[in-house]
Amino acid sequence: MNRIRLAALTVVLLSSLASPASSIPRLPHRVVWRGTITAAGETNMLVARTRLVEGRDIEPHYPGRFRCRGSGCPARRGHIEFIPTDSRDRIYEIFFGARRPRAIYCVYDNNSAPAVFAIDGDFACHTVVPPEPPPVQVVATGTLALAPSRVPQPR
Repeated sequence: MNRIRLAALTVVLLSSLASPASSIPRLPHRVVWRGTITAAGETNMLVARTRLVEGRDIEPHYPGRFRCRGSGCPARRGHIEFIPTDSRDRIYEIFFGARRPRAIYCVYDNNSAPAVFAIDGDFACHTVVPPEPPPVQVVATGTLALAPSRVPQPR
């Protein structure tokens, strides 16, 4: 009789724990974002290849590399990081930058981000001091419009 009660209690406990987790979308492991970056009045093509990093003490994020094609790109290639919201269905912040030909970092921050990992909003790029001489300078501003190859899926 005690085994039956223990088994029933275990089933109830596990089902109650599984309910909240089922409302959190499952994040894709690899995502490629493709789209445009508009800076200096020119529209350029940007491709970012990323992978999911998350863990016990690490908030989920998508670090990777980007490549930009066009004469108005703030940088031709470099590193990039996409940060999802707590609801895990939108990207609200992106950091990207490069070390050559000059050290820059760029920020996209959108508190009303579009759904399903789409990117649409303004960005700004600044010099990194050091190695660049002070003061920090604005290198580029413009808009990002990117679409993901994969989106979060319901559990």
